Amino acid sequence: FEGASANEWKSFSMDMQTPFVLGEPMAGGTPQKDWIIDTTSGANAWVTGLTGFYQVDPTQPDGFTEVLSPLFDLRAIPYAEITMNVAWETSVRAAGARLDQTTDEMNWEPVEANGDPQNWYNANDIDIFGGLDREGWGGYKTTGDRDPDFFTRGQEPYISSAGFPYGSAVVADLADNIGSGGYVPARNYLQGGERTRFRVFFAGKKELNSSIFNRSDEGFAFDDFTIKAAAQIGKTLQLQNDVNGDGIADVGDTLLHTVVIDNFTNTLDFTGLSYTDQLPDDQLALVVGSVTTTAGTVGSGNTAGNTEVSVNLGTLNSLSSMTITYQTTVVSLDADTVEVCAQGTVVTDQFNGMSDDLATADPADSSCVSAFGSDAVVSYPNGTTFAEDVSNTGLVNATITASLQNEQFSQTSGTFTAGTHYTVTGLSSDLTMTVTVSSASTLQINVQGTAAAHENANDQTLQFALTDNAFAVRPASEVQGASNSFLVDFEDVVVPPTPVPTPAPEANKINGVVVIDGQPVAGATVYVVGLGIVTTDANGNFSIDGAIAGRTYKVFVQSQDGDFSQTQTSASSGQSVSITGAARNGNPQSCPTQDLSNLLDRADSFARTLFFRADNTFNSISREEPQVQEQLNSFVEASLGLPRTRLRCDASAGCTRVSLKPQKKQAIRRLASLRRTALRANKLAKQRRVRRKGAAKRFARNVRGIFTRAKNAIRKLPKNTDQCS
Repeated sequence: FEGASANEWKSFSMDMQTPFVLGEPMAGGTPQKDWIIDTTSGANAWVTGLTGFYQVDPTQPDGFTEVLSPLFDLRAIPYAEITMNVAWETSVRAAGARLDQTTDEMNWEPVEANGDPQNWYNANDIDIFGGLDREGWGGYKTTGDRDPDFFTRGQEPYISSAGFPYGSAVVADLADNIGSGGYVPARNYLQGGERTRFRVFFAGKKELNSSIFNRSDEGFAFDDFTIKAAAQIGKTLQLQNDVNGDGIADVGDTLLHTVVIDNFTNTLDFTGLSYTDQLPDDQLALVVGSVTTTAGTVGSGNTAGNTEVSVNLGTLNSLSSMTITYQTTVVSLDADTVEVCAQGTVVTDQFNGMSDDLATADPADSSCVSAFGSDAVVSYPNGTTFAEDVSNTGLVNATITASLQNEQFSQTSGTFTAGTHYTVTGLSSDLTMTVTVSSASTLQINVQGTAAAHENANDQTLQFALTDNAFAVRPASEVQGASNSFLVDFEDVVVPPTPVPTPAPEANKINGVVVIDGQPVAGATVYVVGLGIVTTDANGNFSIDGAIAGRTYKVFVQSQDGDFSQTQTSASSGQSVSITGAARNGNPQSCPTQDLSNLLDRADSFARTLFFRADNTFNSISREEPQVQEQLNSFVEASLGLPRTRLRCDASAGCTRVSLKPQKKQAIRRLASLRRTALRANKLAKQRRVRRKGAAKRFARNVRGIFTRAKNAIRKLPKNTDQCS
């Protein structure tokens, strides 16, 4: 636990006055430590207090402290060996330590004795742990046996001052809940295959006033925690007979599978070994009789009719290995296949594991060879055009993506070199091409620069070709799309339209200009709520009298034939405004004109009728009530939404039928909203006792009548326009 790696271990505690700390436990402290002193290497060990005894918070019945390890990636290790040096002195059954593990960061379980453990727990009745898992390190020696030099650091094996080596009868008494007398080496084995975190967990009860618990003990310490592979299952897969010599697996080629199983342990033999490989039979067929092994016997693979490999390996001694080989033939490949893979399984009495391709960094992955089930193809998913920048200055900085299937480019990064990896013709000298390799299957082809000639007539047609050097396996002639035509597309310079001038403002008037798609529009109807209606002149200008100073008016615009969307603005007396809009397409999917019937005309007529009624009523009721005007503004604004109905083709009818159901519902909802708005305006007018109440009443009747007629007309429309005449 030295250097930066020591900081990856973290200590936590609860109700423990002596939590795990990192340092060198000292002799001669107060109270003095006798057994847990020094470290087994370096300057640091984890210990429950560097001096004296471990202590539980006296106000609590018990407490614990723990040290969490960093996350160990054991996915590539089927069987792991854990070693650590441990020392303990605790109250019998009332305190102890153990090693736990988790693979999900939530659930912890003890690392129990496995394989051929050494000093892995000495007690099985540490009550403080509770439940069924009560194994751990704990206990103490009697006072008469206490010997500060019971174990001496640096000796292999550790020798007590009484001359008893590790593993002698005296040390065997560790099974009787006695203390370690100093550091002892502990070793255990663990099933791998997952990311794993460990914790050293120590718990203790508060000292009790009884003969069995009335003690002071030094606690627990550990040092030199290591974890390494105890076993390895390596597999390679390679082309043995490449029929067409293209370096990739094709139907009819033969593959060689080689499996090497290693036992890295010093003392543990793996027993009950067996190996199986069920092979992807949709791609590979076993070459019967090709299975060989350096140990054990072949169970399946060398007899006619066998389709999978199984080998009974028996025992694999420590520090030894065994090798299995067999052959398969490629029998079938799907069109999108890019590799053929296989993976075997090892089962032992100690662990289970999958074979690992040691040539890759991925853990426990299948062994593969490149394979292509169909022709290699280069495609260009975002098109084949390099477009000029919208500035129309000749600037080009555009990129085309080239995507490769069933092959690989010769590089996975960097850039391709013109003349070596590709050729291009037709590109002007003021533009340059760069081909960047994003991955083994993707290129980014960029053209940039500023072209002197950049009118539409100056478009450039490029002939682009990837060469043999661009591909990892196949020649360019066998790759579809390796040669292609690209277009550098220029646009004529667009002259912006001359701004349409806004006429000068006039006193007591609202005037302005109507501009649609950048052009003034003659014959457009301008609605000004409270002032009336006017039509634009040949220059798109309008002017209307009677504006009251300080009053804001809603101004709406709609052409006579309803061919552009309604536009609106607000204006005050003496203000000149420019009202802009865009052309409207009431038939965006180009359905036959006869199928549109007269739905838009009806909607327009509803809006015009409602506007006239509202405007006339406003003039009749009052021109002095701003709140009434606000209500009428809202009413008219809503009414102009009716002609915005758009028709959508019924795809199943191939544009010969247009479903009107959604539009009918929308129109009815808008009419209902108009009715409510109009009646609110009418109610407000009556409350204000404005002039000509009779006009207000007539307005209410007119609104109800228009609403009823409009709703009935909409409901009478057919479900589909092919029923219209």
